[in-house]
Amino acid sequence: MPVKNIMTKHVITVTLDTEVQHIKKIFDDIDIHHVIVLEDESTNDRGMKRKKVIGIISDRDVLRCVSPYAGTPAESARDTFTLSKKAHQIMTHKPFTVTPSSSIPSAARLMLEKGVGCLPVVEDHQLKGILSWKDLMAAALKENK
Repeated sequence: MPVKNIMTKHVITVTLDTEVQHIKKIFDDIDIHHVIVLEDESTNDRGMKRKKVIGIISDRDVLRCVSPYAGTPAESARDTFTLSKKAHQIMTHKPFTVTPSSSIPSAARLMLEKGVGCLPVVEDHQLKGILSWKDLMAAALKENK
């Protein structure tokens, strides 16, 4: 079975200059653990900008970046500064990816070998979805019914 059958198609994305404060709010408000960082790549023949996957940020990346004193009475200017960092400063560059036609076992193997919790699903340099360990677990449970 291909990845496209189990991937999450609705993906939250940010740009290189999105502030950590905004990314933190995304993680606080939505039950997700990863956002994809996109960059304008080129313009297609219809004048539309193409977006290229250039990074990924996990909720753990944000936790490591943000001062534990931010938003508390003990907050200092240095703590506030951690929230103004940009996505490109904390993202994982050049994330491992799969295509929609990749097999589920090969994607799972890649995730285990590389120690990652998700893989952007990309075709022709365009983001099509995201495959997380939760998607893999849900598919495994569905097969065993």
